[in-house]
Amino acid sequence: MKYLLSIGLLLFGFSVLAQQNGKNKERILEYKKQYIIESLALSEADKKGFMNVYDNYLQDKAAKHKEIQLLKRGFIAKSDAQLKKDITRMLDIQGELVTLEKSYMDKFLKVITVRQLAALYAAERSFKKELIRKFEGNRGNQGGNRGGRGNGQIRRNNGNGWK
Repeated sequence: MKYLLSIGLLLFGFSVLAQQNGKNKERILEYKKQYIIESLALSEADKKGFMNVYDNYLQDKAAKHKEIQLLKRGFIAKSDAQLKKDITRMLDIQGELVTLEKSYMDKFLKVITVRQLAALYAAERSFKKELIRKFEGNRGNQGGNRGGRGNGQIRRNNGNGWK
């Protein structure tokens, strides 16, 4: 019941967040952390150690993703040689992300169990899906329906095509 209440509050929070602009990322990150903590059922003692590792993990991962995003910018104005160099660097960064995940797996296992680690990865995916679903629903309510899915409805194959 507490978990369902938390999900409800989380989704309500996303409705509010979608209407604001400035500190959305910070607030979403705080909701995500709370969601993860509840999903892992961490004790107060475990929470502090886990959050130290998790915060560093998120920062390191975000830095890599930001580097990829910067490389993707302005591709039209770049020469073929520069594009090739940037694509190669993006692939290198993706490899670094795998290495990062492996190193943090060891760090996480010092503060949580292997089952909690698996639950962490599942909770991150679940949170992302909920966030996207909520965002798509809000976008449809604002008249910004792009691609026919902005109303929060999922298109289904009815056997005769998509509806």
